[in-house]
Amino acid sequence: MTIGTGSGHIDDCEFVNCHGLATGGALVVAASATADIHNTVFESNSAGEGGALRVTTSALTITDCTFDSNLDAGDGGAISLDLNSTATIAGTTFVGNHGYNGGAIALYRTPDVTISNCWFEGNSAGNKGGAIWYESSSTPPPTAPTIEGCLFLGNGAEGGGAIGLWLNASLHIARCSFVGNSESGEGGGAIRCDNASSPTIEQVLIVENPGGGIFTRLGSEPVLSCCDVWDNPGGNFTGEMVDPTGSDGNISMDPMLCLDLNPSNPYTLRADSPCAPTGNDCGVQIGAFGVGCDVVATEDTSWSAVKSRY
Repeated sequence: MTIGTGSGHIDDCEFVNCHGLATGGALVVAASATADIHNTVFESNSAGEGGALRVTTSALTITDCTFDSNLDAGDGGAISLDLNSTATIAGTTFVGNHGYNGGAIALYRTPDVTISNCWFEGNSAGNKGGAIWYESSSTPPPTAPTIEGCLFLGNGAEGGGAIGLWLNASLHIARCSFVGNSESGEGGGAIRCDNASSPTIEQVLIVENPGGGIFTRLGSEPVLSCCDVWDNPGGNFTGEMVDPTGSDGNISMDPMLCLDLNPSNPYTLRADSPCAPTGNDCGVQIGAFGVGCDVVATEDTSWSAVKSRY
């Protein structure tokens, strides 16, 4: 299916087992078109680029959708956005998608993108960015994509288990949680920054990500504030990254997630968590979720409960 030059609205639909020979297994949006997609499922679609969706020089809005087990041989296992396309993606779940770069989403020269309140779980990339890959350009744009209020759980790649950045990629990441993401290369179980990529990272929780927390190289300089980066096997900060703990409100403490104390919302915070607004000097919530269970007298749960979930 192709939306070109005009506009299209898709609501309460299912795209299952669709295949595109080149791009967009289920849907292509191109030629300055506009697409609004709501409450729709994309499952087991495949293509050479953009396993479910391919968007070029167009505008995309996605709300309350599910992308499950989509696959591409190139970049963007579920969604590929390119050439100054704009996008708003909210309240959407990405599970088990796979691509070469960007297991769920690949962004190329697309600074006007907002991804909010989404769930990324079990996505994978053969190269970089198990959930999201963002490549900018040799001339940095004046704006940057924003990722806020999202959970990245158990995603994996050769580098950047959850997010991979390349070439002046100045991403803004706020109030997100990274748990159990992994990499098999140099580092960056949660986030990998390459080639002068310097994201702004605020109120973010990075915990128990095999392969390390944040990895940087080739002049990349992330700026962190009011973050909790704790207990990441392989190191919290690796590569060229200087540990910012103790400055700008950054901490390295057990976030005291509810886990089995709140099975329906396990990645919320205990009331006595240092990531709750009353528990840190910034006075803000750190991570994607707020308080979801009470203070307990003894430690009723363990990090083995975290590992069992991814």
